[in-house]
Amino acid sequence: VQKILRLFSSPLGKTLLSAKTLRREFKFSILTDAEAYSPEAAGEQVMLQGVVDCFWQEPDGIVILDFKTDRIAPDALAERAEHYRPQLEAYSLALAQVIGKPVKEKILYFLRRGEQIIL
Repeated sequence: VQKILRLFSSPLGKTLLSAKTLRREFKFSILTDAEAYSPEAAGEQVMLQGVVDCFWQEPDGIVILDFKTDRIAPDALAERAEHYRPQLEAYSLALAQVIGKPVKEKILYFLRRGEQIIL
């Protein structure tokens, strides 16, 4: 409970609470070129499915927020965020295609640490 309260008392939490177009647990399925995932499969189509934790629209684009519960040391935060970059890139591709607006920002929020990383 303390970690959730910390989130919602932060600037990010205040943005979440005031967002007019907030969507949670958004399921998607899209067809995309397999080359992004395996260069030798260029020209083939793959179905990309997933669930975006949270996103909202702002006038200049979509903001994606993904929550993580990893236990990580402070000096490993940036490295761990990079581990999740492909996941958020896939979410960005899907949302831009489904919603029809560009993704302007991708945020990882590490609940245990109470810290966010913008990718």
